[in-house]
Amino acid sequence: MYDILEVLFFHQPNGDKRAALDRLQDTLHGDFEVEGHEFVTETPLDESRQVVRIIASGQEFESGQEFEERVRELASEDEFQWQRIGAVPVGETETVLC
Repeated sequence: MYDILEVLFFHQPNGDKRAALDRLQDTLHGDFEVEGHEFVTETPLDESRQVVRIIASGQEFESGQEFEERVRELASEDEFQWQRIGAVPVGETETVLC
């Protein structure tokens, strides 16, 4: 069972990164909490890809795929681009690939 989804979030070039995560948070209607983490960079000025955790509020999912599908029902792929990295088992802190 998983309650945190970890994704690689793709920001728009020259976009407001905080605003993008705030917009994702608003779109998820309080069902999930969005936490921005480190940027994955190829160059010192590259901040287009960021590790983001999406935390379920009182829900648990059997798999990372099920978790992602539920989040995608609220935040379509057309609006929010990310790639699933993995998920965190309930009660743990480390991401596992799934």
